[in-house]
Amino acid sequence: MRYTQNTIETFGRRHYGTADYWLARLERDGFTDLAAKVRAGELSAHAAAIEVGFRKKLSALEQILRLLPKLSDEDRRTVQKELDQLRPTSSLITSPR
Repeated sequence: MRYTQNTIETFGRRHYGTADYWLARLERDGFTDLAAKVRAGELSAHAAAIEVGFRKKLSALEQILRLLPKLSDEDRRTVQKELDQLRPTSSLITSPR
């Protein structure tokens, strides 16, 4: 999405976490070079927010844990089957008690 002043005015109030919010914050906090790249479509607002430290990049595990509650029962069974196939069969994995 290309960002213009008209886009920002159309959306009005910026909600936390939206591309418009990050773009406005980049401008407000003096990261005008990155804001220009976002407007030009060279960089996403999310990537720019990560670059300057407004957001952190989630690890693969954090992404999985965030998405698990959204899976259907069938999708969860599929994930479980995939995990079972990855589990080493030569040794038992036990947790300390």
